[in-house]
Amino acid sequence: MDVSVFSSPVIPSSWESPYKNQPRKYLETGCGSSMNRITHYWKNQPQHFTPYGENHHLAWKHRMIHFYERPVDSNTLHDTKGAILAAAKKSKPTLILKVTPGGWLEFVYYQVNDDGAGPFRCRYDETGTGTKFGPWMANIGRPDINGDHSVNYKGNGWDHGFKVPIPKNIKCSATYGAYKNVCVLRCENFAKNGPFGACIPFQVIYPTPPPPPKTPPKPPPPKPTPPPPRPTNPANPNSPRPLTTTTTPKTTTTTPPPPPPTTTPPSKPVDVKEPEPEPVYGDPGYDVDDNYDEGASKYNKQRKRGIYGKVERRVAVAELDDAEPEE
Repeated sequence: MDVSVFSSPVIPSSWESPYKNQPRKYLETGCGSSMNRITHYWKNQPQHFTPYGENHHLAWKHRMIHFYERPVDSNTLHDTKGAILAAAKKSKPTLILKVTPGGWLEFVYYQVNDDGAGPFRCRYDETGTGTKFGPWMANIGRPDINGDHSVNYKGNGWDHGFKVPIPKNIKCSATYGAYKNVCVLRCENFAKNGPFGACIPFQVIYPTPPPPPKTPPKPPPPKPTPPPPRPTNPANPNSPRPLTTTTTPKTTTTTPPPPPPTTTPPSKPVDVKEPEPEPVYGDPGYDVDDNYDEGASKYNKQRKRGIYGKVERRVAVAELDDAEPEE
């Protein structure tokens, strides 16, 4: 599938774009957008998306500067909740990753361009909505191809992978159809014109709590004991009047057994009809208002060709993904 971009716009604006004076911003929340998502939404409005016609020589340039270099609209953000619910309705266990607390998730991705390399960093959202990501996770595995700001041409055209350890105390609370205890993981690289990555839902399988201890059977009631001999008055042994005696009855305290431990946190259905909230912008720790060009040199012509070639490959991947029929 097409890669997610966690900045707005998804492609840094060029000098030809009407949005060139608007700074590019990092998307702190949500699952970003993509060229595929933008194409899928705007192609239904051809009067705006392709006013010259699909095969016109200006069609590609028009889409580039007016839509891919345009600040992300709320309608072109990834519908995180809707996508998870759609997978849940298909009732296929393989459509969602499963992990146990303290386990790990392994991912494989395909690198298209130089700036699609590692390393990656990840956060997870226990609400399963993609709106409340926690801090960056520790001990994220590194893929075999890495670089400064995730630039390394040696990885182009190959699959790469890395692992993400899951904390033992994770508490995923979202329910989507038959999927309970769902979290959303967001992983991204450090590309200046990205970052590039994806949001991945996963289901935590918590251990089954041990059965409660068995209650021992009640012992049979004790046999009645004969009454003790009636005491007499020592001053007059023949007197039938007994001495006054007091007997304290025995009492027993029974403590009920404790309830069985609960290891699975509560999980509640997510309101998928609620629209994606407006993104919260933040600071990724580096400048995202940049455009890495492949084959850069002191000649502007070569630089322009490098950037356009890079974007064309991304467009090709987006269009191919958009053309694939849904399962």
